[in-house]
Amino acid sequence: MTDQSTKELDCALCIVGAGYAGLNALNAAAKYLPAGARVVVLDRNATWGGQWIDQYRFVRLHQPHRLFVAGDQPWALDAPPEHLATHGEILDYLTSVPRISAAELEVDARFGHEYRSHSVDRGRVLVRARDAEGRALGVRADRLLIAKGFDITIRPPFPIASDAVESLSVTDPRVADAAAAATPAPLVVIGSGKTAMDCVLHLVGLGTRRPIHVVTGRGSYFMVRDTCFPTGWRRHVSGLMSNTSFLETARLYEGGEGAAVYRWHLERGYMHSVFPDPGSYMLGQLSTAERTTIAAAVAAAHRGHLVDVVGERRPRMVLRCRDGELREVPVAPGATFINCTNHLEDRPHRPVLTDGGLVCAPQLALVFSGSSAYFATHLWYRDELGSLAGELRRPDWNAAPLAIAPRATLVLLANMLRMIPRLPRRIAAAYLGDFNLWYPPHRRIRPILRLLAARSMIEAKAARWATLRYSDVPAAQGEQSRSPGIAPSGA
Repeated sequence: MTDQSTKELDCALCIVGAGYAGLNALNAAAKYLPAGARVVVLDRNATWGGQWIDQYRFVRLHQPHRLFVAGDQPWALDAPPEHLATHGEILDYLTSVPRISAAELEVDARFGHEYRSHSVDRGRVLVRARDAEGRALGVRADRLLIAKGFDITIRPPFPIASDAVESLSVTDPRVADAAAAATPAPLVVIGSGKTAMDCVLHLVGLGTRRPIHVVTGRGSYFMVRDTCFPTGWRRHVSGLMSNTSFLETARLYEGGEGAAVYRWHLERGYMHSVFPDPGSYMLGQLSTAERTTIAAAVAAAHRGHLVDVVGERRPRMVLRCRDGELREVPVAPGATFINCTNHLEDRPHRPVLTDGGLVCAPQLALVFSGSSAYFATHLWYRDELGSLAGELRRPDWNAAPLAIAPRATLVLLANMLRMIPRLPRRIAAAYLGDFNLWYPPHRRIRPILRLLAARSMIEAKAARWATLRYSDVPAAQGEQSRSPGIAPSGA
């Protein structure tokens, strides 16, 4: 029961998360809920969009915009197929999803409210939330879907001891002012992933005359966007389909950092890097032209992870090298450091299905948050999730940096080969976020057949190298169900 001072809502479905994962879940759930059914959406942000709301304004999608979707809802944007959507375009699309995908439902978005916990009461789920002022909100729902996705938080400015330099977050509008400043002191980009590469391109686009330095950390590989998404007639004869890349990754991975996997992609021109000998890969994409522009623009690349900047008259960067040793690198007074370090964090996980099947938490069962939510929600409403939820593997974000992607690929393939066959073909065919849709139908057939034929190999590799499951431990402390005596369904 809720306290008498707690406001309580009633609904058919409560979704936690108004970002990419939550909107994919809403798109799928709308196929099963009756017209007029109420869906309450809880999110700590002020509107739809999740992490995209606070992202840096010059962000663009990795992939062509029409492959970044909520389920089966296409874009209405008048742009070439290969267009990389901008920050505003992404938010416009995401904001349109409730209006279009859930047009027949009563969607009650409670922004500024954070999910705290839930319990089961008389066959329904009682969800507890609070707003920023601490006011409680209760939601009594037939079902609860926790769709937080990656739950990304934007990094603040890098903490620096020296007052002789400036430190900014990549989202700070003063980045543009720093780029325009008339000083020979460098702009120092911290990081070498997609955010950092976007930042360098942005600084170049602003026409900065300041030298650009990059503190590269481990350095990062990128897929070559030109070969993943070739344009025009090349889609019919060339390019690397994601199913082919995933299958070759599974075939070649034999533990460790997966040297054979990277060698296969590099030798065929499917993968590249801006800085030599990179030590990580997080599924980012970079075109050949972008790589060339960045390489030409960077005046100095400093290998290592930034620890601090010390000294006032003669400031020095303190870097931690791969071998763990610290070294100091002089930097000019007045330098501006821009924090573009990794925004992903390893969040506590929970079972995919709990509370007798009333609560679903797709998380990253298919590695990508949108597809995970879309397919898990369909399975959930069709009563197909309970028998396989306990077997779903989860990515290991704490693996060695170069091992993360190959092992995540095994998770993706193993779970996909369990989940998709449980659904009617029309549901998988309707999903517009499949990267393979970039290619004409006749080119997609062979990779799919090869994947199906390799099922035993994939499962054997996953059993050895992707051993973590969402059912491994109870729900995360502070977010777990308070309903005693109810075992996770499918465990």
